[in-house]
Amino acid sequence: TTEDLHCLFHIFKGLVMLNDSAVYDLLLREDMVMGVIGALEHDPDVAPSTLKVRHRVFLTEVVRFKQVVPIADDTILKKIHQNYRLSFLKDVVLPRVLDDHTFAALNQITFFNNMQIISALTSDYAFMQALCEKLQDTTLDSQSLLEALRLLQELCTISKQLQLYNRTAFYRKFCEHECFAPLAACLTRPEQGHRLCALEVLLASVQHEPSLLRQFVLLQQPQRELLRALIGVVVS
Repeated sequence: TTEDLHCLFHIFKGLVMLNDSAVYDLLLREDMVMGVIGALEHDPDVAPSTLKVRHRVFLTEVVRFKQVVPIADDTILKKIHQNYRLSFLKDVVLPRVLDDHTFAALNQITFFNNMQIISALTSDYAFMQALCEKLQDTTLDSQSLLEALRLLQELCTISKQLQLYNRTAFYRKFCEHECFAPLAACLTRPEQGHRLCALEVLLASVQHEPSLLRQFVLLQQPQRELLRALIGVVVS
């Protein structure tokens, strides 16, 4: 009955509000999470006349996880999925009822997951090499190139939230794989999305350590392709 569903909502909301990482690990488990989100669809405070909440339909039929570059580590894939579900829980399912302590607890799980994701992916030579090769592939269609750029941008965005040591380790790998090199060509493309992604990556690196970009332009690019591309963006 409707009353039973409302009772389930309060039970699972109470579990979320416990601020217990062990409970969150259980609730967000692959075989549990859809049931949890299903129970949280039946909020008694939402007026019955309101459009029916269908979070599970969105997660199972609308959302599609796409690997731009294959990720071999199953543990990291699970962390990525868990982070998405956490953000969905915070921003869509329970934004009205979360207090500051619960919100901070959920953010802390996301933070530790991000730390492991960045560390594992940047330490994965095959992953980083495949990403850089994709960015440099001149035969790639526009959409595939944009997806590769967005992946690099996402890694840079996540690294901003990490501690200095982890951020430095990320950019060390970033430079080892010469991720700056393909950005010059991206900055000269006619598509605005490609240029914006490339600029966001450059901006994130400069905000961390300006000397990384300076050294690349001055020491590793005799023809100054990236510098010319940046000047072109400013002028045009």
